Amino acid sequence: MAKINLAEMMKESSPFVYIMYGTDWSDIDNTIATFASLLEYDIIHTESILTAIKGCTQGFIKQQGVFVTRYNFKDLDKDLLSRINNTIGTSYVFIIVDDVDKRTIVYKQYKDSFIELNNPSEQSLVKFIMSQLKITTDRAITIAKSCNGDRGLIYNTIEQIHIMSKSLGKIEAIADNEATDELIPNIYVMSVFEFVNEMFISSPKDLLTIWGDIKQDISPFAVLSIAYKAHMNTLQVLTSTNPDVTGLDKWTTTQAIERTKGGITVLECKRRMSFIKECIACIKEGKLPLDYAIEYLLMFF
Repeated sequence: MAKINLAEMMKESSPFVYIMYGTDWSDIDNTIATFASLLEYDIIHTESILTAIKGCTQGFIKQQGVFVTRYNFKDLDKDLLSRINNTIGTSYVFIIVDDVDKRTIVYKQYKDSFIELNNPSEQSLVKFIMSQLKITTDRAITIAKSCNGDRGLIYNTIEQIHIMSKSLGKIEAIADNEATDELIPNIYVMSVFEFVNEMFISSPKDLLTIWGDIKQDISPFAVLSIAYKAHMNTLQVLTSTNPDVTGLDKWTTTQAIERTKGGITVLECKRRMSFIKECIACIKEGKLPLDYAIEYLLMFF
């Protein structure tokens, strides 16, 4: 399928199983999430295709939803795909594969079930960003370029802008533009993301030294909001029994897995999240000066 038409995908005559592949895995995750949202179905991550089939066909209470699983393309066969279409009922199965051989029988027979998503153009990224934020075109272009066209980074950045925007307590269009201006010019200087990642591997003393060198270029509020999200994602990976079934997109999961290599524990993640949340609350209440928030935070790391 060259273009994705979600309305067509939801027609009764359409397949109930889709195989997704390509270089833009963030867009794959976003497409599945949008599809599930339009149907008002839950997304159910499973460890195998057979698990998805069992969830829909066995037991007194059959699950209805959008089942997502990762699979090796060479292990797919037409009988398996036929079985899914015949037994899945009103649910859907999305199979994510790393690569596809278009010469195979399974591809030729189920071509309409295959969806390829590759890196989007800057124009399509800008259009997407503006659909998520009430900002000007030039600001959307700045976001796309700052993120080097990476959908994962763009999703993360949009989320951080939403967090800061809500904290400003202004009309959405004004708040979104102000939050963008606050975050984007400096967010990739030493990169707030890089500094936050240092929190998982460096000592508090080293972090204070690094912060002293970059604090003039980075918003403390951006550090706090991104740090909270980073710890929450890391906690999600730490508590998952399967790294492929975390509920996070691939880019976010990869980043979180890297952070766990510093040896952080579930308990420490929760403790830090609680303290970061407390810092943000104190800033909003005027109890903690924003200019000293990061130094105060790092004293308890």
